[in-house]
Amino acid sequence: MGSKLQQNESKEQMIVGGDLAEALKGNYRVHVVQWVKEAFAITGRHFWPLVTAMISFLALLLVIVTIIQMVMPMSVLSSPEAVNNMTPIQSLGLALFSTAIAAPLFGGIILMGIRHSIDIPTKGLHIFKGFESVTALIATGVITTLISQLFVWLAASISPLVGYVVVLYTSAIFCLALPLVVERRISPLNAIYYSIRITHYHLPFFIGLTFVFYIVFIMGLITYGLLLFVLIPYLVNLLGLVYRQIVGVSVRLQPPSQSNQSDDWTA
Repeated sequence: MGSKLQQNESKEQMIVGGDLAEALKGNYRVHVVQWVKEAFAITGRHFWPLVTAMISFLALLLVIVTIIQMVMPMSVLSSPEAVNNMTPIQSLGLALFSTAIAAPLFGGIILMGIRHSIDIPTKGLHIFKGFESVTALIATGVITTLISQLFVWLAASISPLVGYVVVLYTSAIFCLALPLVVERRISPLNAIYYSIRITHYHLPFFIGLTFVFYIVFIMGLITYGLLLFVLIPYLVNLLGLVYRQIVGVSVRLQPPSQSNQSDDWTA
């Protein structure tokens, strides 16, 4: 499936990899070992742009948090104690606020991984490409975060372990929503629905993929974030590769007179 090239109706665009219509029917296969190996090769060719994108992301996040603390010294971000003492409503508000800020940047990083999956080079500043779909990305992020938080609260009231399981489950079923919005420009509600439907055909794989993301994040915290700069680029490229193989990547062909020096086609 990954090497298949499909031409769409306009004859100016091509789909590299999978097929969205077939994926919605569950007509795709998962090749874990093959994808893991290919993602390593892709990361070797496209490593540094994602590292610089992560630095830009962290720098912007630091600036935003600093501004909030200056403007609102009594906010929940004023100290670690204040964060720990938040009410459930404050926690939800902070989660939604953080998602709204980060969604366009996450979209940009995800788009970089998708482009890497078809060997289109990127630059660190391409993290801001997500702002081209800023409204849809924020809406998607806020909706999925709200749904996830509500289900996690209900599950955690039964047992903390059940809460953790629900976190994995909701993260897994929503993992293709942002990619669908930023790459195919699909509406937020449709992207969420498509993501839920596609992932349920091979749910154990997507839960496993999500579990690896969480483990990497924990390992990154243990190493004061240093390990994240090594592993996150790989995981971003792996997600881009999974998206390419299952959904496919839309590639717009450009006439030679309009092409730049690096590529004759763009995604």
